[in-house]
Formats: sequence, C-alpha cells, structure tokens
Amino acid sequence: MLLILAYLAYQAIQARRFRYKPYGSVSDPKTIRRLIQEAVDQRRPFEVQITSSSGRRRPTLRCSPHFLKQNVLVVEINGLNHLSQRWLERQVSVYFRVLHNKKFAYYTFPARIAAIHQEAQNICLIELPVPPVLENRQKRAFLRIKPPHDFILGSALW
Repeated sequence: MLLILAYLAYQAIQARRFRYKPYGSVSDPKTIRRLIQEAVDQRRPFEVQITSSSGRRRPTLRCSPHFLKQNVLVVEINGLNHLSQRWLERQVSVYFRVLHNKKFAYYTFPARIAAIHQEAQNICLIELPVPPVLENRQKRAFLRIKPPHDFILGSALW
C-alpha cells in the first residue's frame, strides 16, 4: 500500500512540472512573430472583436495590417475614420489566418488596445501588443470538415 502511495505521489510531482498546453497553441516568441509577419506580408485581414465589460461580444472590426514593430502589431481599421481615446486598454479578441502549403491556418489571441493613432484624415490605426501565445482555432463555434471522397458517392446515392 505504501509503495502505491509513493508511486502516486511521484506521479503527482512529475505532473506539476509540465504545464498543460492546448493542442495547436504556439508559445515560441519567434514562431509567433513569424506567423504574424507572414499574415502582414500576405495582406490577410485581421478581425478585431471588442469584448464588453459584461462579457458579451460586440461587432467585429475588419482591419488591414499596417506593419509589425518589435512587440506591437499596428492595424488600420477599415471603414472607421476615428476612434475615441476611451477605447484604450479595451480587451479584444484578434483573429487572422495564414496560407501554408495551399491551406489556411487560423489563429486567435486576446489583447488590449495599446494605442490609437489618427495618421491621416479618414485613417485610424490601433496598436496591439504581440501576444505571448497564439491559439490555433477559428472564430466560428463549429467545425467545418471536408468529407472524404469515398463518402461523396454514397451520400449522393442516399
């Protein structure tokens, strides 16, 4: 009995050393910067979804990537001429995708609006800090799965 308890205690100690990392999440800073830079280079839109204080999500702002600084991503908000300074430090969820080997990879990360700039008339830029972790998932709550070709004929007959 003592041997079993010692073994379970040893397993518990070993389990504490390793933090849970969700499948598909990216935590390497170089990889995160590379993925965001690829999205900027490919001119992929960034979708910024502002979260309200009650936890409800507001409409999504489509943004064009402007550039990636050392630790800051700068995006231009499409269709919005001006953004009030009271939006500073608001919690947002950012969604983007990158093309790899003719397939899209989807990523998301939480952030806070670090700065708001009015670069020129009718151009509003916001700064978002580069995240420590990227999650590999889409914005939608359901999963799109392509059926295998073997099942397509059967479903057509059905």
